[in-house]
Amino acid sequence: MKISETIKKTNLTLEARGINRNSFFTVNFNDMSSITEKETNWSDISEEREVDYFGENRIVKICKYHVKKIEIDHGDKHIEIILKEGEGAFQMMRSMTSFNSIGGKKEILIGRVIGVVKEGIVTEERVINDRSGEIFSLKIDG
Repeated sequence: MKISETIKKTNLTLEARGINRNSFFTVNFNDMSSITEKETNWSDISEEREVDYFGENRIVKICKYHVKKIEIDHGDKHIEIILKEGEGAFQMMRSMTSFNSIGGKKEILIGRVIGVVKEGIVTEERVINDRSGEIFSLKIDG
């Protein structure tokens, strides 16, 4: 059985989960199967781990399956990372809170992130930043 066939599926649309329909992850597994955020939640395929995040301790949700490639489509932007043996993949949304005059608040998606963890250390990260319209990467050589 392929990895994608064993993963819990959601019956909610991206919009029903508070995510823009043009912003989603795709994970390609080592067994040649894949799954997207349109089908599942990241929380259903990941587990929290404390990592060294460019010199700081941080908790990220790393995919618990062997990932060959992770991708993010966000509006008209696309980023991807191909992983090597022994590396784990994570993804996250960047958001900001907007407050209105009557005390209400709303989370606004302002970007997406994918990254690689090896031996408890984040070695690479790619970011789509809606605020600036930029895509940028951070990578530890070695």
